[in-house]
Amino acid sequence: MLPATKLVLVFIGGIIGTLIRYVLFLGAVAMESNYLGMIFINVSGSFLLGLLIGYLRSKENTEKVLLLIGTGLLGSYTTFSGFIVDSYFIPSSENILITIAYMGTTIVLALSLSIIGLAIGQKKGNK
Repeated sequence: MLPATKLVLVFIGGIIGTLIRYVLFLGAVAMESNYLGMIFINVSGSFLLGLLIGYLRSKENTEKVLLLIGTGLLGSYTTFSGFIVDSYFIPSSENILITIAYMGTTIVLALSLSIIGLAIGQKKGNK
């Protein structure tokens, strides 16, 4: 079992990340673009996690930062389950090509931006 301080770090980060995601998603729903909102949340979270990991790679004693920001905040900010559920419900309301475009766009952008984030983070972390 994890020590209480580690659990508390993940818990606090999780609360913050969930609230940020919820507020952004409400904004996307208000603009009637919840799919774009979900893409933005997952892609930006992938970039930020890449940036964090890249930056911390050359640092020591990073476990607490990773637990708070990586696992807690960014883990709760991004939402793979939301992405999958959206992908399931798009075909029932729209064209299957929109589902494929949604899934492909999310995966390609999230992967690309996580790689870019890693590169930028490593460059900044090595200074």
